[in-house]
Amino acid sequence: MQKIKPEEKVSKKQIIGTILAAVLLVLGGAGAGYYFVMRGSAAEQFNANHQQSHLQIAETNSKQPVVAQDFIYFDLTQPMIVNFPKGSGARFLQISVSFLADSKAAASLKKHEPMVRNNLMMKINAQNPEELKTKVGKEALRALLLEEVNQIMLKMAAGGRVGEVFYTAFVMQ
Repeated sequence: MQKIKPEEKVSKKQIIGTILAAVLLVLGGAGAGYYFVMRGSAAEQFNANHQQSHLQIAETNSKQPVVAQDFIYFDLTQPMIVNFPKGSGARFLQISVSFLADSKAAASLKKHEPMVRNNLMMKINAQNPEELKTKVGKEALRALLLEEVNQIMLKMAAGGRVGEVFYTAFVMQ
């Protein structure tokens, strides 16, 4: 015959401790969820403001209103490859870019592609590779490339405007 053991009494302190731990766990999860949801909204707002500021810069540079439906995409024919000095954290960077440009600017980009590639590669080569590993660094480089391309358009009296620069490939080793 098997002996039945009497049930051990659970103290009130253990029950309260367990309930308190469960409540803290639920509240912590809710707080973390709220943080990540709101952080995503802030990132989306930043991106929206960032894109709008680029369009405003392009509009200011060209003195003409920027209308999104007037733009087409123009790809540089080859990727740009830049070597970095030894000890800089990366050996090289390969970037392919597309430009959101109006038809005049796209024709000018095609005509002056060697100059565009040269100037962009010089700007890229002057960057700190450690900064380019971050999202902020990549966004800053995009803004710099956009500014440089629009300066070339002004310098060559090419007309047209470039509204945005997009990475289609970004490889750093």
